[in-house]
Parts: sequence; C-alpha cells; structure tokens
Amino acid sequence: MLIIGYDGLAYHIALFASGSWQGWNAVQGVGSAQIFAASSIAIAGMPNGDDAQLVVVGNEFRSHGKSGIFPPPTGRGTKR
Repeated sequence: MLIIGYDGLAYHIALFASGSWQGWNAVQGVGSAQIFAASSIAIAGMPNGDDAQLVVVGNEFRSHGKSGIFPPPTGRGTKR
C-alpha cells in the first residue's frame, strides 16, 4: 500500500504472505534524499510477489520511478 501522509511525504507498507504487515516506512527520495515529498503516487505489485513498481510525482512536478522491495525485509538484498 502506498499513501501520501498529512505531511506531504510518500509512505508505504507491505503485507507479507504470512499475513503480517511490515509497518509504515517513508519512501526514500531521489538521489541522497531520505524522504520523498509527493503530489501524486501509484504502485503496482509484480508477478514474482516480491517487488513493486512505484511512480511518484514529486513536489517539483516531475515523475520518478522506483522499483524493488521498499525497504527489503530483514535478510533480503535490495533489487533497487
């Protein structure tokens, strides 16, 4: 699930196959930015069940794509 919080930042949460939730995390921004201010967002799950594709329109009105696991669960490598 992907949302824009009341603070204008993008956040995500994942539901694992076990039925437990990952917990809310901020989407990492472009480059070295730790947060992602967003005006609109979209998410799609991938057929392998592990990855997601995000499209985020930043506060500068440019679209940015991200893919992978956000962040990877403990013990997993990132695919970003």
